[in-house]
Amino acid sequence: MKNKKYFYSNYTGMSPVLLQKPLTANEKNDIANDLLALEDLIEQYTNRLAGAAQTTETGQPDYQALADHLKTARTELVNVQRGLFK
Repeated sequence: MKNKKYFYSNYTGMSPVLLQKPLTANEKNDIANDLLALEDLIEQYTNRLAGAAQTTETGQPDYQALADHLKTARTELVNVQRGLFK
């Protein structure tokens, strides 16, 4: 009998993770919940970036606000991603 190999990929460009066994229903549910949380974070930061892209009093985009929001969004998304594979 051939050994089955189970892989999990989180769709973030990382290589698939080789699993020792198939995911249980609880593990699949946890991953689904984590991905929903990640989707919510992306939506929140998209909205914040849209707000930060509004112009300043001089009519120029607020680049510093955009940079600050991007840095914070990246940090939060990395933390969520790390939580998926703890």
